[in-house]
Amino acid sequence: MKIVFSESNPDYKNYTFPYVVWGIPEGISEIAELYSMGFLPSKKPYYYLARSTRISLNRFKVTQRLRKLLNARKDIEMQLVDASNFVLDALAKSMCLQCAASRFGKGVVDECRLDRIIAPINTTHIMQFRWRGKMIGLVAMNIVDAVAHYNFAFYDLTLAKMSPGIYMLATAAVFFKEHGYTHLYMGTCYSTPFLYKSRFEGFEFFNGAGWSKNMEELNFLITRVATPGHLFECDEYMENFSPMGMNINAISDACGHALRTAVNKPDSDQYEST
Repeated sequence: MKIVFSESNPDYKNYTFPYVVWGIPEGISEIAELYSMGFLPSKKPYYYLARSTRISLNRFKVTQRLRKLLNARKDIEMQLVDASNFVLDALAKSMCLQCAASRFGKGVVDECRLDRIIAPINTTHIMQFRWRGKMIGLVAMNIVDAVAHYNFAFYDLTLAKMSPGIYMLATAAVFFKEHGYTHLYMGTCYSTPFLYKSRFEGFEFFNGAGWSKNMEELNFLITRVATPGHLFECDEYMENFSPMGMNINAISDACGHALRTAVNKPDSDQYEST
């Protein structure tokens, strides 16, 4: 794979010069590896590095609350179909666009973008949900090797009392766990409304150094969104969470000591006896 860095706007005031990190797989076998490194798919062939979230399916369990929800909706039929065989009719498209406007904001997902989302070049499978013969939800899925990506999800807003969003995600987690998959990726979590993803057993998120299960850390990251500067330069974060046991100050002190020692060490050639 290739890892490239696309320069973003600099912030001279806070001495921050950001880059967007892109991963470009050079084969299908590298896609699952990119997911495991915190990358998510963008417009082909790019994958972008982000605060990705996932369910580690070996730790996933159906809680009492989820079991109650799933049992109450046994009359909903789920079907996983190849994206190349899926046709979105007018009623289902209207449902998707109304849901997108409510969840993501008006105009964020228009008809053209919706067509791109479910196109086979961007999506491998569609998970569709039907109730009483009517489609009430669909999810654009990317499935490769032993991982599945629960990407864009759309559902009938008039059925809010049935909790269709949580129901669909729970159904997906159960399905892929039963079929031997290792992880179900769920996109990003940068704001409070998306903390619903953390309700699932086995939830974890990518923090830039690895995968974390610490909800206090995630809440800290969400609340500091307007704070300038790099995360790993934030003393409060490093003191409380220190991802992967990183101690940047200790590393810096050690490097400084090594540099001072090297600078002050006498050159033996200068003192060689003649």
